[in-house]
Amino acid sequence: MYKTSELMGLAAGFGVKAYGMGLDYSMTPFGGLGNSHRVSLGATF
Repeated sequence: MYKTSELMGLAAGFGVKAYGMGLDYSMTPFGGLGNSHRVSLGATF
């Protein structure tokens, strides 16, 4: 069985909305696998 406790850590992120646009970013540590960075961009019209 894989050691899932190694995958636990503190995740952080933030989001900004202005002028009908949104930008989100998050970072999650995955132990020996490295870090996961996610970025999303959205628009409302």
